Amino acid sequence: MKKKHQNISKTLLASILLSSFIGFEAKSEEITETTETIVVSANTAPAIAPIKLEGYIDTYYAYDTDASVLPKSIDKRSQNTRPLNAIGFRKNEFNLNTAQLTASTNADWYRGKMTIAYGTIPQQSWLPTDYLSLQEANIGFKLHENLWLDSGIFLTHIGGESLLPKNNPLSLLSLTTMFEPFYQAGAKLSYKPTEQFEVQLHALNGYGLIEATNQLPSAGLVLAYTPNSTINVFYTGYAGNPKASNEPAAFRLFNDINLIYNATDKLSVRAQLDVASQSDIQSIYHSGFVTARYAFTPSWSVSARGEYIVDEKGMLSVYPNLKDAGLMGGGFTLGGEYKPTENSYVRLEGRQLFLDATKNKIFTDLAGVASSTRFELLASTGLYF
Repeated sequence: MKKKHQNISKTLLASILLSSFIGFEAKSEEITETTETIVVSANTAPAIAPIKLEGYIDTYYAYDTDASVLPKSIDKRSQNTRPLNAIGFRKNEFNLNTAQLTASTNADWYRGKMTIAYGTIPQQSWLPTDYLSLQEANIGFKLHENLWLDSGIFLTHIGGESLLPKNNPLSLLSLTTMFEPFYQAGAKLSYKPTEQFEVQLHALNGYGLIEATNQLPSAGLVLAYTPNSTINVFYTGYAGNPKASNEPAAFRLFNDINLIYNATDKLSVRAQLDVASQSDIQSIYHSGFVTARYAFTPSWSVSARGEYIVDEKGMLSVYPNLKDAGLMGGGFTLGGEYKPTENSYVRLEGRQLFLDATKNKIFTDLAGVASSTRFELLASTGLYF
C-alpha cells in the first residue's frame, strides 16, 4: 500500500514538473517573440540623420585707384567702401569677407540647411537688413524617387560664379556676377533621374529678393547636364515682374548659360553668357566672362579672367552716377593662389576695369579727375572646415 502511494506521488510530481516545464517553454517563446517584436520595431523606425557643422572664414586687404569719396556718414565708415565689388568691399584696411557657420542634415526623406554669416559680404549685399546675418535657411522633403521639394531662403540658382570665394578660382567677382541675384526666397522642385542630368523649377518672391515687392510670384529654371567628369553644361533662368507694387508692372526674362571644361588635371576653363530683356526697356542686356585656371602643383595655381558687360539702359546695373544709363565695358583679372592645405588658401589678385569713356566716368583717379578706369588689388586668406 505504501509502495502504491509512493508510485502515485512520483507520478504526481512528474506531472507537476512536466507542466512547469511546458509552461516555462511557452513563457520563453512568448518572451522571445516579444523581444523580436521590439527589435523589429526598433529596426523599422525612421533613423534620425546627424547634424553636420561646417565653418568658413575669409579675410582680406583691398586697394584700388579710385579716389572717389562717398558722402560722409555719421561714423564715416562709408568712405572706405568700394562699389562694383561684393568681395573685398572695404579698401585700405584689413577686414572680413565672411565668418560663417553652417548646420545641415541630409536623410533619406528630408534635408535642411541653415547658415549664419557675418562680414562685409552681407554688409554690401543683403537686403532688407533684418536678414543681414542669415545667408541660408531652408528645408526639403522627398516626394518620390529622385524628386525633392525644398522651401525657404537660398543662395541664388543663377550663374556660374559662387558668392563665396572658396568655390571660385578667383575671389573678385566679375561684373556679370555682380548684377545677378546673390540670394532668393521661395520653393523649388528638383528632379535628378540620373547622375548626368538635373532639372529644377523655382517659385520665387522676385529677382534676388527675400521679401516680395509685389503680389506676382516669379519663376526660375535650372537645366544641368554633366555627361562626364570633363564637361558640365547648365542653363539657369528667371521670368517675372521685377517692379514694386506702386510701379507699372513689367516682364523680365533672364537667361544664363554656363560651361565648365576640365581640359586636363591641371587646366580648367569656365565660360558664362547672360542675356536679359525687359518689357519696359527697349534694350537687351548681355554680359559674360571666361576664366582659365592652371594648377602647377596641388598647392600652386594661377587664374585669369576676361569679362564684359553691356547694359545701355541700366536694366540691371543701376548706379547713382549713371542717371538713365548703365554699365558698359570690361575688365581683366589675374590671380595666384597657394593652398597650404586642401581646405585653405592664400590669394593675391589684380584687376583692371575699362568702362565706357563717355558714359561711365564713375571713378576719380589719383589726380582728382573723373575716370572710367580702375585698378584694384586684393590679398585674401581663407579656411573652411
